[in-house]
Amino acid sequence: LSLYAQKFEAAGGTITRHPEAEGLTSKYENRLDALDEKHGDAKAALQAANKDYDNQWSTSKFNPGSPEYEAETKRLEQAADEAQRKETGMRFTVDAMNSGVLNEVLVAKGGDGEIAGALAFYMPPDESQLTVQLLGSTHEVAGTGTALMRQAMQIALDKNIPFQVLEPVQEARHW
Repeated sequence: LSLYAQKFEAAGGTITRHPEAEGLTSKYENRLDALDEKHGDAKAALQAANKDYDNQWSTSKFNPGSPEYEAETKRLEQAADEAQRKETGMRFTVDAMNSGVLNEVLVAKGGDGEIAGALAFYMPPDESQLTVQLLGSTHEVAGTGTALMRQAMQIALDKNIPFQVLEPVQEARHW
């Protein structure tokens, strides 16, 4: 984990823990609005990438089955996959930031001070376990997700309690 976390730190990234859930959303309200806009842009990019991919079948200048056609198809699939990854990361970042009422939240900021990701975790009052509920990255700073997960693991390690990730999603395969 340290290799990717070092990329995040080398890019000027920082992580802040917000144990007091109340006021978290209002503190980042302007940044959340900007993040919501970025999420909207990511959704639009995903729709465009999927449309490009769907249109490829009828508008390709290459013959189906040709090496050029296969290369174009692969390029469009990769663009759609990347757009999906960014959209999912943005959505999970927004959701993690907004879950501060029930969870503690770690907020990652890039060197420019903008939100680069967030991780929401739950720790019962008896501090018997740390459960990661949500993890999202805007994919703008390399190593953000890893740095957030490493910080959550360190909190559990410092308290000598079990660490659990709740329902990891298939999209997390990149992490």
